[in-house]
Amino acid sequence: MSSFELNKVIGAILGIFLIILIINNLGNIIFKQEDNKEHSAENNEELYNNTENSIIKSDTNILNIEERLVSANIKKGQAYTKKCSVCHSFKNDGKNKLGPNLYNIYGRKIASIKNFAYSKALKNLKSNWDIVNLDNFLLNPKKWAPGTKMVFIGIKNDQERAQVIKYLQSLN
Repeated sequence: MSSFELNKVIGAILGIFLIILIINNLGNIIFKQEDNKEHSAENNEELYNNTENSIIKSDTNILNIEERLVSANIKKGQAYTKKCSVCHSFKNDGKNKLGPNLYNIYGRKIASIKNFAYSKALKNLKSNWDIVNLDNFLLNPKKWAPGTKMVFIGIKNDQERAQVIKYLQSLN
């Protein structure tokens, strides 16, 4: 293989990564959600514990997400996750993509798919994906798990996060 052919292969690989990043950012722009006035991201500062990289479970947050799940719509959650399918699969026995397969994620141990290279930030967490952890992670992945590889900026709208969680719960 000549150096010119090697340059074409490397260029193609870099081009694919660039296209994936562009699609992800366009998805965030197209599906940008308005902040919920009652419960904004600024009010969730206490949900994160950056110093110990541990998961904090707040009784008020559990009630809040449980209340939101009651009125959540699985179909709306599924529709919202279409932009997530660029990096994640939602099918039983689906292949890992840039992100892990999310089928049967609810209740599963965090960073537990054996053939996926998780970030240390997620590997160090010793908990399961419950409604509180999913809610906090989906609000702001980089803040909840500093050092995560996930480039998604988060879902700021509380009810939309609940709908996504309701959909993820249905994938069993």
